[in-house]
Amino acid sequence: MTGTSNTAIISQPNLAERFGVARAPSLIRDWETEAKPKSLVKMTREVGAHLRSYRDLAQNDLFWNVSQCSSFIWAMGENGEVFVAFEEIVVEPDGDALGLKEGYPRRRGYPTHPADEKKLGHPTLIGNGHARIAGELFLDVAEEKLHWFVNCGSGRYCRDVRPNGDQSKAIHEFFMELIDDAVRFDDPFR
Repeated sequence: MTGTSNTAIISQPNLAERFGVARAPSLIRDWETEAKPKSLVKMTREVGAHLRSYRDLAQNDLFWNVSQCSSFIWAMGENGEVFVAFEEIVVEPDGDALGLKEGYPRRRGYPTHPADEKKLGHPTLIGNGHARIAGELFLDVAEEKLHWFVNCGSGRYCRDVRPNGDQSKAIHEFFMELIDDAVRFDDPFR
């Protein structure tokens, strides 16, 4: 990592080797062309600390189940910056002449939700541009505690060109460095 202590840009000459060649998404849906998740942030050390605090808070009975109902999606752009947001669904306000769209958190594990067909995917994190690697970040139970899990499960960027083992390990280490070393890797394609 380079830059200030709060910046999470990976600036190394071997970005392509470590995280993959930047590529266009395999698909951009009509409703995604001008949409941007409301929760979109650049992954920094400060955001990592917030995610760690969120997990710690979710260990409480009051938040235990709710914390597992949504997922975050993330994508690394061409320059090594990683962006993250709740996986959101798009809601288009009636009568909006400008066609502005806003996203709202999508419930994880409920594929029959009527709005699921209009989710904001990984391309919306980086302006529908090229990504090196992308996936999901979510809380789930392991050993009777909540842990962060990260994967490279983007259907738009990683299904056709799957990251190799070293690239998956590199992104896992990236999230461990920014959140904590308890982040676990989940391989959605095995």
